[in-house]
Order: sequence, then C-alpha cells, then structure tokens
Amino acid sequence: MPLSADEIVLIVRECRPLLLGALVDDVRAPDDHSLLVTLRSTQGRSYFLLFSVRPGFARLHLVPERPRAVSQAPPFVEPIRSALRDARLIELRQVSGDRIVEASFQTLAVAGIGQAASIVLEAIGSRGQLVLLDAGRRLLASVHPVRRGKESVDVGAVYRFPEARPRRPQLRAVPPAPSLYLAPGEANAWAESPAHWNFLLGQYYGRRESEEEFRERKERLLARLQRDVERAKGTLEKIARDREAAEAADVHRRKGELLKGALGRIRRGMASIEVDDYFHPELRKVVVELDAALSPRENVERCFRLYQKARRAVPILEARRRKIAGDLARAEALLAKASAAEDIAAVVAVEEEPSVRAATARSKKPKGPRRTAPQGPRHFVSKDGWEILVGRNARQNDELTLRVARGNDLFLHVAGRAGGHVIVRSPAGKLPPTETLLDAANLALYYSLPDRQRRGQALSAGGEVDYTQVKHVRKPKGAKPGLLLLASRKTLRIRLELERLERLRRQLEELEAPPPGN
Repeated sequence: MPLSADEIVLIVRECRPLLLGALVDDVRAPDDHSLLVTLRSTQGRSYFLLFSVRPGFARLHLVPERPRAVSQAPPFVEPIRSALRDARLIELRQVSGDRIVEASFQTLAVAGIGQAASIVLEAIGSRGQLVLLDAGRRLLASVHPVRRGKESVDVGAVYRFPEARPRRPQLRAVPPAPSLYLAPGEANAWAESPAHWNFLLGQYYGRRESEEEFRERKERLLARLQRDVERAKGTLEKIARDREAAEAADVHRRKGELLKGALGRIRRGMASIEVDDYFHPELRKVVVELDAALSPRENVERCFRLYQKARRAVPILEARRRKIAGDLARAEALLAKASAAEDIAAVVAVEEEPSVRAATARSKKPKGPRRTAPQGPRHFVSKDGWEILVGRNARQNDELTLRVARGNDLFLHVAGRAGGHVIVRSPAGKLPPTETLLDAANLALYYSLPDRQRRGQALSAGGEVDYTQVKHVRKPKGAKPGLLLLASRKTLRIRLELERLERLRRQLEELEAPPPGN
C-alpha cells in the first residue's frame, strides 16, 4: 500500500523547515525502483530524501542513513542527476491534498537564478510514478511511460497532474498515531527527532516492503523447487517403465530362437508365423510377429538385436535412476529448507545453492533459434549524408578507432562512461555539419546505455559527449580494450532525441535484417 494522503501531509509538514533552501549534494539509486537525493541544509546538516516507486509501496520520506547505491543505476537517474547539479530545493508540496508530491529545485548561476526543475512523485495506482520536469513543465524523464487516460505523454510534452480524486469527508481516515506503525514490542526510536514521522513511516513501509519481497521470493522459490521435484518424480517413473521393458528383453531372445527353428517356413512378406513354443512346458502354439519388409534371416537377427540393445540399456538406466534419485533427494531437501525459511536471508541461502543457481541460469537462456551476430561496426548515414560507424564492443572499438578510422575523421564518446566508439568519416579539411554531429552524438549516448535500458524511458537519458579528431586520440600502453586518451576535446551536452534516433535505428534494422526464408 503506498503512502496515504494523510501520511504525506505529515511528511511534507516535517520536511519543509528542514529541507527548503538545502543544496543538492548527490543523486543516486539505492535499487532499481528508488531515487535518493542527498541535501545539505543551510545549517550544514545532510538529509537523505528517498523517492520510491516499488509497486505497491510508492512513497517519499527522509531516511536516517544514506544507503549504498546499486552498481548500475537505472536509466531515470542520469537525467535527474544532470538537472539537479548545483541546485537547491525551493519548494516541497502536496498536490491537491492527494497522494502526489512535487519537489521543486532551482540551480544557481553566476549572474543569479539559473534553470528550474521539478520531481513529481505519484503514489497512485498499483505502481508509483516518478517524473522529471523542466521549467516549462515539460517531461524530461520518467520511471515508467506516462499516460493520461488512453493518451501517452512523450518526452518533451507538457506534463499535467493526474485528475484529483474526490475525497468524501465521512470516509476521511483517523489521524495517524505512532503506535499504528510500530511492530509488537517495538519502541519508538524516533520520538525526539525533528524528522520523527519521516523516519517512523520509512521504517514501517521499509519493513512491509521487506516482508512483501520475502513473501514473493519465497513463493517463487517454492514453485521452482516444487517443479524440480515433480519433474524428477516423472523422470523416475519413465525410467522405471523403460527398465521394466529392458528387463523383459529375454522375450526377444526366445522369439529369435523360435524363428531360427522355423527358418525354413518363413518367407519375405509374411506378417507373422505360428510356431511351437518349446520354452513352454506344454509346447503350446504361439504366433510370432514378423517384419514383412525383412528376409527370414533378417527377422531372426532383428530379434537378437533387440535383445542385446535391451540388455545394454539396463546398466545405463540404473545409472540414470541413481542420478535422478539423488537430484530428487536434493530438491526435496531444498524444498523443505525453503518451506521453513522465516526471513529473506534464509531464502537467499537456498537461492545460492549450486543446483538452484544453475536452474535459474538455464531458465534465463533465450529461447528460439539463434541469430548470427552481425559482424563489423554498425553503419549509419547522417541526415547530411555523412557515414557514421559505431563499435559493438571494447575490442571492436579499438579496431575501429585505431585501425579503420583516419586522422581527420571525428571521434565521439560519452564522457566517463563505457560505450561504443563513434566515428564520423570526414574528408580532409572538412568538419561535419551540425546535424551530422548531433546524429553521431545521439548514437554515442544511446550505445553507452546497457541493452536492457535501450527501451522506453531510457530514451529520455542525457549526458555529455566528448568529440575530437581521431589524430588526437591515443591508447596508453597496456590499457584494457576500449580505453583511450584524448589529447584535446570539445564537449557537447545533449539529451536523446527520439525522432532523430528512430531515423537512425531504422537504417540499422534494414541493414541487419535476416534475408527472407531464414
């Protein structure tokens, strides 16, 4: 359950005297669905303001300590970090008494007031929303695609708040009491803190979020282990049937012996023959089936061949039975251990078991036929008709920049971030036009994002792109693949342009599409 409107009132009321005028020190992501803004107040004290949009737990509040950041920040962090650089918090307000909070920031400039930006948290619906707006209330970035009814709000479009929901006074919640947010026997450690409600509600919702994560992960783990147990049991049943059939292989040997005794009466094309069963005490008559396509001798040999094959299968089936029985025992033991887990640490301990990790890795392998990976750098043509090349990996980056590119070609790369080297083929004495430079810079920024982030709202990312001529680029001795130094550079600060990027990406899709019939 996200923060209620009444809880937001308490949080905003506490935060305003503590945070207004505070300078943004840092912006980071504690996890894939949260943003932490570190603020230094006018009194020099640091506060940590958490925005979370975890489904079911959207919230905003101060936390007492700065959590560790994830190694790979989600795509919404970089544009927010860029917008809040050297900014102060000038307003924090609840919107229309609803579960919406807006934090407004103002950057400082040499000549006075600089640019403005706002972060809006929508703690509404099944999943929260976090958006970044510029001074003109235009959308710069968001965690999820923004929709208003059936319409989507694209990056660059003017943002508007969700429609206010009517609140009926007779259903208004009872004012929150601290005791409601404490676990049985838990003391209120924040009673004397000026951020009492922030820390108390943060502790409460953090605990509920951890409980929900524990429940979800335990359920997924139990379901996976139960499937492993059922799969192993099914395999053992099949092995038992195959072994039963293999152990009855003596039937094929006896049929072969009986056919060998009646070899003179068998003719090609016969479907069966009646013979005396001299293995039976009463020497009764039996009918032995034949393969009409085989000769008499081939029918005899076929019976003995089936007999030998079944005999060889017995030890193989036994070895497989022992292995699957061991797998079943381990899966049942892990299932019992997971069923008894009472906290997230116990669940993680089972998830880290080698057999569980191996099964998880197998389940993540892509399904379907493999596509041959394209070879060589990516090729594009700018709006002005200039050729642009982009490296696919670190080693290809080296090859492209140090061997393929010429000295007058233009080199582009996102500052301080791993990504594809971009080369603009440039004739001697000519510099790329502005549109070509922007095309190349957009490609450099786009291919600096991880694969999973090159979708949806990742297209709202921004960054600084360094560029220079290739003759000013060198590789230090012993440096790892892809690492280069620039003797001189210029920097272009940009934000991805959706229309420009789509035009370039269509070129690549047409070039690398598999031929018909593949």
